[in-house]
Amino acid sequence: MLVIIQTYFQIEIINLFSIALKNLESQKVNLLYENGTLMLIYTIFSMISIFTISFLSIKVSSKIAYNTRKKIFHILMNLPDEELNKFKITALITRSTRGVFSEQGFIILLLEHFLIIPFVFIAVVIKIAFIDKTFAGLFAIFIIILFVILIFRLKQITNIF
Repeated sequence: MLVIIQTYFQIEIINLFSIALKNLESQKVNLLYENGTLMLIYTIFSMISIFTISFLSIKVSSKIAYNTRKKIFHILMNLPDEELNKFKITALITRSTRGVFSEQGFIILLLEHFLIIPFVFIAVVIKIAFIDKTFAGLFAIFIIILFVILIFRLKQITNIF
């Protein structure tokens, strides 16, 4: 009895699978290729953007860390001997290195999160362009205007300080 039920379910599964294959043949296979191509393009675009962002953020943070270490070194070397005798040089070097390292990590984290925003907007505009090209163009213009306003606003803020 169990063998008959098991055989029935196997035959039923095979029938369902053959029906699914017939339906797949009737659908457009080009749709599958188009979606696969788009997914591949998005993946490549994401990989390139993440690599670029990581490279830029590491370069900027290492330059900032180098300048900070240089300034700390000059400050420590110009301290009077009375001040230097209060601390051990190794302790000062260790503390300054740890501080600069944590600052460098924070800068990398901050830049990676902020630099990904333009790439995300580009991907959104491309995705919207598949739906409606006019709306995608208007959205891109809106984003560019917001970006220009943000840049001028940041320049005003930095001039204040």
